[in-house]
Amino acid sequence: MELAPPVTACGALAKEIGTLVGLCGDAATFVLEPVDYADGMRYATFAELLVAPDVSAEVLFAGEPRFAASSPLLSPPPSSPSSPHRQQHAGSRQIFGFSADTSVPGLVISKIPFTHPRQLYSMLMHLRRQLTFNQLFRSCFNARTAAEAMEEEENEADDDDDDVRPATTTTRFVLDAWTPPERLEFAVVRSTAGAGAATTTTTTEATSVRRVAVVVDAQANVAVEMVVDSEGEETPRTTTTTLGGRVARLARVSLDLVLVFDELARVLWPGENGDTPSSVNGIVAMDTSAP
Repeated sequence: MELAPPVTACGALAKEIGTLVGLCGDAATFVLEPVDYADGMRYATFAELLVAPDVSAEVLFAGEPRFAASSPLLSPPPSSPSSPHRQQHAGSRQIFGFSADTSVPGLVISKIPFTHPRQLYSMLMHLRRQLTFNQLFRSCFNARTAAEAMEEEENEADDDDDDVRPATTTTRFVLDAWTPPERLEFAVVRSTAGAGAATTTTTTEATSVRRVAVVVDAQANVAVEMVVDSEGEETPRTTTTTLGGRVARLARVSLDLVLVFDELARVLWPGENGDTPSSVNGIVAMDTSAP
């Protein structure tokens, strides 16, 4: 079976497919993809293959957030030029960083030989899961978000006076743990700066969102989990919830984490969009609390 275009895969998934068809990762079929660097050709890791050739490894592995996206919901409908939604979300942006394991092996699969049609279904499900994971990753780390972050850095360098810069709310999502092709885990930090105000952290009432995890199951279904540390209780506890509602639908349908995280922020930080704190309950599908 030939794959057009070829599929970028992590080493673990390639081994599963190789075992399934009796190849055990035969190098003649699962070909490592070399990347041309200034210091010479070398084989790339999975993360490098996911962003190549549009984004360099130096940008991805910079150790600090180098990718940005303005709120995708900023533009109001044409029939409502003065939409209050635009006013409530003006100045909102997302910053993405990568600090997860950079040594995860990766390769490009272009051809998979098989001996029986019954192997096809399992192979296709493995590939579907990998493609779903790849799309979620690339929705944050791509040439567009890298260019927007660079433009913002240049603008801030030109005008570093907080008194004249409009207030901007920034949510930082740092991918600091991942298990391809199953899970992406982001540390979350929310802050507001500009308009003469010192940088502050914004949270929901009595809670602070610490982590958001995006999970891809064996059937390539996508789920979003939220980890919250309770701060207003006598005995602090960490609660993990699987989210439902519009957040879950966006994750399943769009595979775009910029959209997903924007919708999540609209519900979790109600001070910016007029929602009440109780609206958080509308996105919770299952609570798996840990003491």
